[in-house]
This record gives sequence, structure tokens and C-alpha cells, in this order.
Amino acid sequence: MNIFRLATWVAGLCLQTLPVALAQNQAPQVDAGPDQSVALYEALYLQGSVSDDGLPTTTLTTLWSLDQGPGEVAFDHAAQLDTRAFFTETGLHFLKLSADDGELEATDEIQVTVTEPKAPSIELLSPDGGEVWLVGSKQIIRWTTVNLSDVSLAYSSDEGASWTTITQSVDDQNPSWGQYSWLVPNTPSRTCRLEVAGYFSETADRSQSNFEIATPATAGGCSSLPSQGHALLTLLLIGLVLALRARPGARRRNLTL
Repeated sequence: MNIFRLATWVAGLCLQTLPVALAQNQAPQVDAGPDQSVALYEALYLQGSVSDDGLPTTTLTTLWSLDQGPGEVAFDHAAQLDTRAFFTETGLHFLKLSADDGELEATDEIQVTVTEPKAPSIELLSPDGGEVWLVGSKQIIRWTTVNLSDVSLAYSSDEGASWTTITQSVDDQNPSWGQYSWLVPNTPSRTCRLEVAGYFSETADRSQSNFEIATPATAGGCSSLPSQGHALLTLLLIGLVLALRARPGARRRNLTL
């Protein structure tokens, strides 16, 4: 066997006996996001991220959990990367995000500082004074709150001397939380105020100055007789004309209504 054939034979033997390199499964890459702080009873918004090589399958299982910390933590959806967490105790907490591809698992943690709860507060945005709302129209009452989940609404037509309930309860489960569609009542007044208060009377806020509830006839300072008054006045004038024409010897006159 010459040298060329020998080299060819050896090369072929090596190629046949070399092991084939197979792709190896790698653990998922997990990022739980930055450290955060939140007041007690307020929602903490979590945004995690996970990447994987697709082995052994493309299925990943993710889970948020409390690793260390006082009290308990409730998650809206613990198996979702983007979710909310609620805490029952103040202090330092460590939340863990884990990802499992069926063979390998990886985790990442964030540090959450839970502080004392903020004092409840309300701010009435509208009506806050100067508005003119027509009787029978629908107007939007707007407000913002801190650490409150339920409010009541009332209005006054005598600058706060007395109050009439609009609704006893609007809670934060309502999709339109922070606003309320009000059918303006037939109580015309230029000294109206509105109040939004915590359901358990924690705090309240009122219009800073008066707003007006007006009828279409008086809006903008104008006034006119109701349509019934026009009809009555017309009938009286017609009666007067007929009476004058019926008088004996009365001189005919051209009267224009």
C-alpha cells in the first residue's frame, strides 16, 4: 500500500469513528427585574423576563414566589411574568422568579422594601367650581385617591348647608373607577358644591368654590317665560280682543297679537 492510499484510509477511519457532537440543553435565563419599594397594601407591579434555547421542548413553566420575608404575599397571577403582588407586612422581602424547561431550572430574585401605608386621601377634580351644568344633562364627576378603594358622592345646592346623596358606594372594582356619570337633578342653583368621601369616612374633598345647576332657559343669565306661560298669555289677549269687539258702539281697531 503506498503512502497516499494509507493516508486516505487513515483519514476515512478517523471520520467514521469521531463522535457526533449533539446540542446540549441549557438552563433558562431568568431576570426578575430591578429591586423595588412599595407602601403596604398597595400593588407592586412585577415585570420578569425569561429566555431559553428551546430544549428539550419549547414549553417553559414560570412561577413567582416569596423566598424570604415577613408575612405573606398574594400574586394576581403567580405563573405569569407580568403580574401584581400585595404584601401583608412591612419590611424586607425577597421575591423569586423561577423558570423550568422540564429538565433544568433557573431562578432570579428581587429585593422589595415594604414601607408603612400612606394616609388615605382624596382629591376632587371636577366639578371644582365655576362649572355650569344643565338640568337633565349627564356630567362626569372625577376624582383621584390614595389608599382608598371605595367612595361615596353627595351634592349640595345651598353652599354646603345640607347634602343630598348621589351614590353611597363606588369601588375600585368598577371599570370606570375615578369617575362617575351623574344625571344632573332638577335643582337649579348657583351655590352648588360636590363632595367625594371615603366609604368609611376616612377622608373627603369638596368643590373649592360654587358651581351652577341651571335650566336651559336660565343658563348664561338669560330668562324667559315657560311655554305654558306663553300659551296662557296668548289666550288672555285673544279674550280681551273678543271682549272689546263685542262692546256696543265700540270703535273697531286693528289689533295685532
